[in-house]
Amino acid sequence: MPSVHSPSTSLSIPSFSRARHRTLGVHVQPCGMLNVLGFFDPLIAPIDEATRQRFVRPEHRDMLIIEPDPSILLDRLGAWEPVIVDK
Repeated sequence: MPSVHSPSTSLSIPSFSRARHRTLGVHVQPCGMLNVLGFFDPLIAPIDEATRQRFVRPEHRDMLIIEPDPSILLDRLGAWEPVIVDK
């Protein structure tokens, strides 16, 4: 489950450690984020900006699959194909 820290709950976002592992070649699995009602939009915006500015490779950004609908998210996760990127 993706997460943020808030006064009432403490969750963790595995997406960032998975993204780091993906870039290091530790594993090649996508990470899904269920973005209900745009809850994670403030978190996603800097990632997309870093991709636009070429600090993050598009191939690495694409491993983070974000959808507001659970069934679409699961379909996209199931259809995801890894891209091999030279370091």
